[in-house]
Amino acid sequence: MPSYIANANLASTLKAQAADYLPQLWKKGAEMCEQDEDFFQEFEGKGQLSPIRVETDLSKDAGQTIIFRTRAGLYGDGVRGDALIGDAVEEWKVGSYSLAVDYLRHATRRNQRTEDQTAMRNEIAEGINEDLGKWLGRKKTKDLSMMLRHRVDASSKVFADVSVGPKGSYNDLKSADVITMDGVIGWGQQLKTLGGEQALIGKTVDGNKLSAYLMVSTGEALVSLKTASDWKQAQRDANVRGDDNTIFRGGYSRIDGHCIREWNPKDHDGRGPIGSACNPKALLGVPITAVDALVNPVLGGGSAANGAITTAMYFEHFSNYAYKFGDVTQTTGSLAPVGTFASDVDSLGMAGERYFLIYNLTDGKVGFYAFTTNDGNKLTMTKRLRAAAGGGTAFATIGGVTWGTAPWVATKMTDAHPVGSVIIETNSFGVPFGTSFMFGAQGAVRGYGRFRNERTEQSYEGGFVKDVFITSVFGQCPKARTDGKTPAVLRITHAIKYAGLSIPNVT
Repeated sequence: MPSYIANANLASTLKAQAADYLPQLWKKGAEMCEQDEDFFQEFEGKGQLSPIRVETDLSKDAGQTIIFRTRAGLYGDGVRGDALIGDAVEEWKVGSYSLAVDYLRHATRRNQRTEDQTAMRNEIAEGINEDLGKWLGRKKTKDLSMMLRHRVDASSKVFADVSVGPKGSYNDLKSADVITMDGVIGWGQQLKTLGGEQALIGKTVDGNKLSAYLMVSTGEALVSLKTASDWKQAQRDANVRGDDNTIFRGGYSRIDGHCIREWNPKDHDGRGPIGSACNPKALLGVPITAVDALVNPVLGGGSAANGAITTAMYFEHFSNYAYKFGDVTQTTGSLAPVGTFASDVDSLGMAGERYFLIYNLTDGKVGFYAFTTNDGNKLTMTKRLRAAAGGGTAFATIGGVTWGTAPWVATKMTDAHPVGSVIIETNSFGVPFGTSFMFGAQGAVRGYGRFRNERTEQSYEGGFVKDVFITSVFGQCPKARTDGKTPAVLRITHAIKYAGLSIPNVT
C-alpha cells in the first residue's frame, strides 16, 4: 500500500511535494506490488551468502554489464623436502562472469470514457500503478525460473530417480519419479559436491544465523512429498506435538538441514500463461473435435475470445518456444550467449517431438498429442492419439502411449475436448513433468541499473487516451565460476501429480 502524508490535499502541500513526492508515491506502490508478485524477491540479499545476490549500479543503462569476479582455489600437489618448486608453481586462476542489464518495460492504456462510465477515476489510476508493479514482479520471476531451467551447466541438471531405470532425460521419468525426502537429501549432497555453500536464509528464534540449502518447488510438485508415508512419520516422530505440528499447521520442516519453500502460481483470469516454467500448463481456447485430421492450431486462453488474441503467450512455458531472456547478449562463464532459446536438447535431454495431454474437466477423460512447433501463442499439433490410425494424422500409438493399453484405458480416453480443458506438457509416456530448484549461496545474481519502477505517461487524442508505462533496467543470471560451471544451484526435473486431475499412473 502507498503511504500518504497529512493534509496531502492542501494546495501548499501539493506544490511543495509535486516535484518529488507524488512520483515516489506511485513508485512505492508499484514496488510493493512488485515484491508481492516476485516469488524470488524474498531470497535477495547483498551478501555473498544470500541465495540470490543483488548488485545495484545506478550508472548502468541499457546494454551494459555488471561484472562479477571469481577465482579458483589452489589444488596443486606442491613439493616436499629440498625439492624446488620450479615449473610446479601453480597459476592463480581468476575469472569473471558478466550480467547484462537492459530495459524491461510494459504499458497499459485507459481513456476518459472508461473513467466516466465506471466512476472510478482515482481507483483506475491507482490500480494501473499497482498492476504494472505486479506485472514486473511476475516477469522477473518468470525470467529467472526460465533461465535456471535452461541455462545452468550440465553438472547442475539432475532428474528425480525413484522408479527403476537410469534417468538421463525427462523422457525417462515415470509417475513415481517425484520429489521425496531421500531425493532432497541426495540433491543437497550433489550441491555440496559441486562446491555450493549453504545460503544464509534467516535467523533462529534465539537470534543465531540460519544457513541451509533452499529447495524451491511448486505446491503441485510438493503434494507427493507431504503425502508420503516417510514424511508423515517424520512429522509424528520428530516434530512438536499438538496444533503446532507441521501436519496440522501446514508448511515444511527442515529435512536434514534443507529448507523447502513452496511456490503456487495462480490459474488467473488474465490473457497470459498460467502455470509456470516449473509446471507448464494451459487452458484450451478452441474445442477439438473427434476427427482423423489434425486440428491446428491448438489455442490457449480458456475461451474463444482469449484464444483469438495472437499476442498472448499462453504456451511460453512449454518446450520448443524461443523464449527471449533479453535484448542483448548475456553470458555466464563459458555458457553460450543468451538471447533466445529455441531448442531444449541440452535442457531436458530430449530434442524434436514433444507431447501434451488434454484433460476434460467435464468428464475426466484424457487425450494425448504430439507437437514440434511452439510460437508461444499456440501449439502446432503433429499427431493425435485415436482408437485406430487413419488419414496419416491419427495414430493408435504415440511415443510410449497406446490407446486402450494400460494404464491408458479406452473408456477414459478421448480426442474430443471442450473449451476450458486443461493442457499439460508430458514426456513421451504421458507423464506430466516439472522443475524445482535447489539454491546454495549465490545460486543466482540480480542486477539493478539506472531505473527501477519508473513511471512515464503519454497522452494523445486531446488527452482522451492515456498510456502509462513502467520501466526498469534489470538483469539476472546464475552464478558461474572460472570454468563456466554453475555450482550454487541445481535444476531438478521430476514428475508432477496434479491434485484433482485423474491422470493415468505410468509405471
